[in-house]
Amino acid sequence: MTADQERKSRSSQPFGGYYQNAAADDDNFLTATGAGTPCGDYLRRYWHPIMMQSELGALPTAIRILGEDLVIFRDKSGQIGLLHKHCIHRGASLEFGVIAEHGIQCCYHGWHFDVDGSVIATPAEPPASRIASNFRQGAYRTREAYGMIFAYMGPPELTPEFPVYDSFEHPAGNRLVPFKLRFPCNWLQVVENAADPIHNAFLHTIVSGQQFSAAFAVLPALDFPETPLGFLSMATRKVRDFVFIRASDIILPNVGQFLAGSNAVTQECFAICSYLTRWVVPVDDHNCFYLGVFHFNDYTKSIRPLDESNYGLDKMDLIGQTADRPYEERQREPGDYDALMARSAVFRHLSAHAAAESDSAAAK
Repeated sequence: MTADQERKSRSSQPFGGYYQNAAADDDNFLTATGAGTPCGDYLRRYWHPIMMQSELGALPTAIRILGEDLVIFRDKSGQIGLLHKHCIHRGASLEFGVIAEHGIQCCYHGWHFDVDGSVIATPAEPPASRIASNFRQGAYRTREAYGMIFAYMGPPELTPEFPVYDSFEHPAGNRLVPFKLRFPCNWLQVVENAADPIHNAFLHTIVSGQQFSAAFAVLPALDFPETPLGFLSMATRKVRDFVFIRASDIILPNVGQFLAGSNAVTQECFAICSYLTRWVVPVDDHNCFYLGVFHFNDYTKSIRPLDESNYGLDKMDLIGQTADRPYEERQREPGDYDALMARSAVFRHLSAHAAAESDSAAAK
């Protein structure tokens, strides 16, 4: 037995924290999202919302998505550009660029880029220069929809269809209100949280105080049936004379659709519609944001009072979703934000190899 194997074998003994401090074959297959990583390349094959439309002002905005430093702007013709942050000429940041009728002009030497990255002009170069036809600034496709700005950052020749969800049109009169929450942790931790129905019983009802309805204190039976786009995260409870089923729609890789947590289960009812739809988008390996829309319709407003002003940038009307409360209050009644970010920026997931070793040892 190697020293590393011996340390692992001792890590499960009482007061064995010393042995658990060793690196444990961390598997970053799903947590590393930069360019060239397996998960980063996978996520780049999808459209992702990168900001609310209301966040984009009159000046260029520096943003970071999937570990890439970018600049987003709306030119004077109304087109949105999403370009690599640093000018390909001498590296000046385009966040200090001048927005033009078409595209943006670098402040340093005046290089002018269109929203697709093509070089419109290089005014400091000789008139006969062929630079403009030989180079392009890195750029990505964008699309505005549902009060958000989406981007596709993968191979342009493989651009997929833009996602359209029937839940956005149902029921009739459904109104979508965008919101964005920022988390100082890896994207996978937020996706896992949404796919974990048992935490609703403990974090949101039993342990932290009643953030969801009292019906959630009943421990549920769990099921995870596959769907054509992912799976349902289902929790089934017996609440008095009712069978209470709450199914969250997990659409891979990072979309989730959920019902509210306020159903008191006092009468028979059916909700064949979403309360909120959101994407979890990596900023980098240590930060992400939760960006999506709340569904305002006759059904969701009948479950609980809703006020559109309670949703927006770092705003939603469920306690514990942001860091805005005093620290001691968050300790007394933690919410999703506290449970997620306190796990560390990148929670250590045991690799498949380590898990197989553990199963093998248990079998012996």
